Amino acid sequence: CQLFMFMKEGQAQPHTSHFLAAQALAKLMSFIFWASSFSELSNPNHYIKSFVGNWVVAMQLVQLIVMGDFIYHYIRCIQKGIPVSQLLCSDNV
Repeated sequence: CQLFMFMKEGQAQPHTSHFLAAQALAKLMSFIFWASSFSELSNPNHYIKSFVGNWVVAMQLVQLIVMGDFIYHYIRCIQKGIPVSQLLCSDNV
């Protein structure tokens, strides 16, 4: 939702940008946790449960992919010393 709000306003509020970056870091840590727990989620002896680990890891990966564009621009702003409020200005990043 925040990404669409950024696009609608044309600029990003710095505190909201930092919050989204922290959320992306949390999603990365969650992905690492679920990927390492993959073997515990899967039960090859049960038809449905044999796919649970795959689905959990796939959904975590989808969340990371959705946040990927924002994180790319956020990191580029930080590297170049551009204020994160200018995150959506493609000329700067």
